[in-house]
Amino acid sequence: LSNGLGDTPTVLFIGRKDHGKGYHALREAVGLLHGQGKAIKLVSIGRDREPPYPVLPDSIDIDLGAADEQTKHDAFAGCDVFALPSEAESFGIVYVEAWSYGKPVIGGTAPASRELIQRHNGGLLSDGSAADIAVQLSRLIDNPAERRAFGESGRAAVLSDYSLEQVMATHHAVWKRLIEEVW
Repeated sequence: LSNGLGDTPTVLFIGRKDHGKGYHALREAVGLLHGQGKAIKLVSIGRDREPPYPVLPDSIDIDLGAADEQTKHDAFAGCDVFALPSEAESFGIVYVEAWSYGKPVIGGTAPASRELIQRHNGGLLSDGSAADIAVQLSRLIDNPAERRAFGESGRAAVLSDYSLEQVMATHHAVWKRLIEEVW
């Protein structure tokens, strides 16, 4: 990600830029932390859905729009924290993608995402409010060891539960069981 991030802690958001995905609250949270003097940048990837968005200084706001896959991979590799404080996720594959890069995640109130993050101890949960997202972001930014631990726990989950081989084996076992039950 060649955009001058330097050593500034970077938060990545990938998703539809709308209230349901927590984009507005995340931007407010980043603004709160910046206003408190905390070094932080937000990198956003996704389609604009519900502007206007809370305003952030240009120096901390990097909007990559609807980026291609390589840009997304580069963004995952270059961020410190992935945040999608969503209230509406059916699974949250994007959290698994972040974990594949060893990144900790911050989730919102969506039950499936909460269960996923808690089950694998891959990050923190927020209540979806800007204030609580700011607390969770601050915690991870201030604690590199905890960031690494959550990221590594997530990476271990990717390897054990979400590799292509594991997903195929699980699907095969389910199909086999269903066929045996029907026949």
